[in-house]
Formats: sequence, structure tokens, C-alpha cells
Amino acid sequence: MRSHLILLSVLLSLSIISSDVFSLPIDWNGAFGVDSNLIQNYRKTNDDVSTTNGSQVVPNATGNDPDASFQSYIFKLDPTIIVNDSATIFAEITTGYASGGMLGDNFANRASSDRSYGNSLYMQSTSTGNSNLQLKKFYAELYSDTATFVLGRQTMHWGLGAVFNDGHELWDRHATIFDGGTAKLKLGNFNFAPFWGKLNSSGSLTQSTNFTTYGISALYDNIDKDLVFGVSYSKRISYQHNTVLQSSAALSGATINMGATDVKFADIYLKKTMGRLDAGVEVPLISGKAGQIFKVNEGSTTANPKQSLLTKYGAKGFISEVGYTFNDTWKVKLHAGYLSGEDGDISSYNALYLNPNYQIAYLMFKHNYYAIGNTNQNVYDSYMTNARYLKLSGHYDSDPWSAKLEFIYALANEVAKVGQSYNHEKNYVFTGVKTQSDNLGFETDFHYNYQWNANVNIGGILAYYFVGDYYAYTNATKSPDLKNVYAAQFRADISF
Repeated sequence: MRSHLILLSVLLSLSIISSDVFSLPIDWNGAFGVDSNLIQNYRKTNDDVSTTNGSQVVPNATGNDPDASFQSYIFKLDPTIIVNDSATIFAEITTGYASGGMLGDNFANRASSDRSYGNSLYMQSTSTGNSNLQLKKFYAELYSDTATFVLGRQTMHWGLGAVFNDGHELWDRHATIFDGGTAKLKLGNFNFAPFWGKLNSSGSLTQSTNFTTYGISALYDNIDKDLVFGVSYSKRISYQHNTVLQSSAALSGATINMGATDVKFADIYLKKTMGRLDAGVEVPLISGKAGQIFKVNEGSTTANPKQSLLTKYGAKGFISEVGYTFNDTWKVKLHAGYLSGEDGDISSYNALYLNPNYQIAYLMFKHNYYAIGNTNQNVYDSYMTNARYLKLSGHYDSDPWSAKLEFIYALANEVAKVGQSYNHEKNYVFTGVKTQSDNLGFETDFHYNYQWNANVNIGGILAYYFVGDYYAYTNATKSPDLKNVYAAQFRADISF
């Protein structure tokens, strides 16, 4: 109730200020949606087996219920204030964490407070969700003859949105956010965007706790040739006493601050259209030095004494999307990709984690199943990593109905072995006693949508996941009997 009153007060205040004081036009846009989800056998097994020391088995939730059933909502309100011909102010108002919450949670912030994904969040600077009502974005665009300048809390998007994603789709839960400035310059077919931003200033206002980013993107966009090509280059630097970056939280809740980092990020993007065929490729590359990334075991509360304070960071990926349009009704699309994983060798860190908005499968990658029984985590904090994948999909579109049938197959690049190994879901190093399978499994998803009118959509998903033996790994003699996972979702949303 208190959140509703706060939101109403904000909206009334903005309306009063705009009409009585400044008389500035405000354009209101936004989205609201609710969904209901049922996931059968979310643990991928019903066996009660070990869930520590490298095990891939998700722990039982309260009541040992093998199925998950939950309803969520998403809310985004985007006011645009036109000050004059040279300045416009933009904002996004949301509630809770991940642009929404769970029905029945009394607006609780289900953020991943135990940071179970640890340094995988290094490239994902998202909103923390510390308040029930928050301004996720607030920035001004200043227009001049030479460039457009963006100042304030803003989002970043590049390429296919695999790493830097602005969350512009209605059901996107996250966005890459930073506080700072960007200059957008256009010279013929070339677009340049140098930027500087601060990602954290908690702890103190000295440099010792800073976490900053800066870089530039260069994009060649030729409409006549249907060709887009560009490179984004940036650096992320945090100093020794910064505490926002932490290595994996143990079951005990202990964490390790990563400390100083100096990481370079380069991302190559290419998109080409040739008649009915269109293709897009994104190649992210991470290099540099990170801090104390590794723990020896999940229960450890100190960094590995053999590890340097600076760990070599080298990760890479290849993400491609190719589509062919037969006519106005039918289209096929192929997704293929490679995302590097970590082998457990603590001399370097090599795993690439994509933005949680970028997903190719509803059950295999999209959900954080540990959050179903652990309210300190969020079910939508899930990142594609350590995979070779292939997805073939067929699209049908005939107003007001549309549908999509997808087939997904994936293998892991790095698996547990006898000796030093790495758990990509919980982000810690452990000693393996046997070899893990690389088969992540096969999934088929059916998406359907009915456009009730220009602003209202009703749809959902039916999914079935043939779970691969990768998830039968317990790092013990006994392996669980795997259960296939299947799910149904129904949703309704309004955009305006």
C-alpha cells in the first residue's frame, strides 16, 4: 500500500509541476504485464543427493515440492519531458527488483543479495533494487549541431544485446546501466559514441572505492547496402577497497571482495541483409586483470593463498543469428554460438557470462533455479555461459495471431574433471573426483501470442526440456536419476 501511495504522489507531483509551474509537455510511455508460470521437475531430479562440493543438483525447497508455481509482474513507466528544442529529459520508473516482482511478495526486493553469481556480474551493471519505487533511468539529451550529449543515469546497448543490453523489450527484466555522459556523433555513415561512467561510489568518495568505466563505440551503418559493422571498446576499473564486486557467496553467506580490477572489453558487431536473408554476428572479447576471483571450495571464506591479487582475465564468445523470410507469414531463424567457460585453473579466469536479457531457451538457460527455494536470489538472474549451442526456429505471423516453434541443443565447453574444477552456477573452484558429461540437453519451446488490440497482447509458452547428463553430476559415487523438465506460461501485457 505504501508503494502505491509513493508512486501516486510522484505521478501527481510531476503532473502538477509540468502543468502549473513549467507548462512543459510530458509524453508518458510504459508497459505493464503479469504472467503465471508452472515448471515441473525444476530440480531436474527428485532424488535427495548431495548439493555441495561441485554438485549440479538444485537443493530442495521448503516442503520438498518438485514443482515450481509462481506469478510475476513487470512495470515500466517512461516519462519524456521536452524542455525546448535543445534539451529533453528521459526517465524510467519501476518498482521492486528486475523491473517488477512476484505476486504476493508484498513488493519485497528479491535481489540476489548473496551474489551467488559473483564475478559473472562484472560486465552487468544493473539496478540494485534497494527501494520499492526507483528511478531506473534519468538522463538529459542535449542537442547541438555537432553531437547529441547524454548526461545522467542511462542505459547502454550494443550489437545483438548479448553483453550490453538496454532492456528495451517489454519483458526484459534488466538493463545495462551507468551514471555518466555519452557524446553521440554522426559523420556520414559513421556513428561514434565516446562515454564515461561511474558504476559505484559506495564506501567513500575517495578514489580507493571507485568503480568506473569509459570507452568508445564506432559503427558504420550504410542503409543503401544494408550493412552495419562496428566495434565497441571499453575499460572497467575498480580500486582496491571497492566492495560491490565480490567472489561467490558460500552457503554460509561469506564473500570475498575482488579488490582492484582493470579489464578491457572489445565487441565486434556485423549485420548484413541480402534480400530475404539477414545475418548478425557479435564477437565479445574480455582481457585484462581482475582481483580475487576464486575460492577453493564453496565453504571457504578466504581467497586461495596461491592466487595472485590480480588474476588474468580472458574470455571470448561468438554469437550469431541468421534469418530467412519466405513471405509475410513465414520465417525461419538459426541461432548458433560459443561462450567460453572456466576450467578451474586459478592462473586465469576464462568464463563469459551474457546479459540475462539475452536468452535462447525458456528452461535450459532462462531461470535461476536456485532462487526457487532461496528468497535471497532472483529467479530471473540467470546468465548464459560455458556453452556451444544451436537453435532452429520457425516463425508464423498472421494478425492477430503469431507463433514460434524452437528446437535447442547445447553442450558445455568446460566440465568437472578429476582435479581442480569449476562450478559455473555457484562460481567457485572445487576438487573433482570424477569426470562430468558435457551434454546440457535438448529443448523444444512453443511460443504463442494473440494481439487483442494495438496495445494489449495475450500469450504464453509451452516448453519441454530433455535434461542432459551434465546435470547428473554430484562429484560423488551416487548420481541422481534425471527427470525431464516441462513448463507452461500464460501472460498478458499492456504497452502504451
